[in-house]
Amino acid sequence: MNTVNADPAELQKFSDLAHRWWDPASEFRPLHEINPLRLGWIDGKAALAGKKVLDIGCGGGILAEGMAALGAEVTGIDLSEKALSVARLHLFESGHKVDYRHMSAEALADELKDRNITVNAILPGTIDTPRNRLDMPKADFSRWVAPEKIAKVIAFLASDDASAITGASIPVFGRG
Repeated sequence: MNTVNADPAELQKFSDLAHRWWDPASEFRPLHEINPLRLGWIDGKAALAGKKVLDIGCGGGILAEGMAALGAEVTGIDLSEKALSVARLHLFESGHKVDYRHMSAEALADELKDRNITVNAILPGTIDTPRNRLDMPKADFSRWVAPEKIAKVIAFLASDDASAITGASIPVFGRG
């Protein structure tokens, strides 16, 4: 694949902040706060123990390590080498095992295409959650995507009907 769906400014921003990834009082505080909810939801839908899991855009590894703690065999990929370095260092503190790789979803899809494995990324807009509504009361909620819609896209991509789709980065937004 010769195209990568990435914003260089975003990559630089997260690279510049990478050293603060595991500081729960840093810019990543919301990520730390929401992680237990994300983990619970994912584990409730997929029962992570014993499963092979891919975290695309894993950054410093907060979600990846959480999934590993629940018994998943986790691979995390990201385009920020600095964030991945922080994630790898944190493994020494946590004792978890995560295979962190510096690559894009498109490159991984290309690497795995001959093994009948599909790799796709979901790029949701603002997700319509009670917390987001509370934090952004003046926003236009009609433009936000419902979690159920994201789940349907993921379910479709996991179905046989989508077996020919790999290496795709799929934006999922509300219709407002």
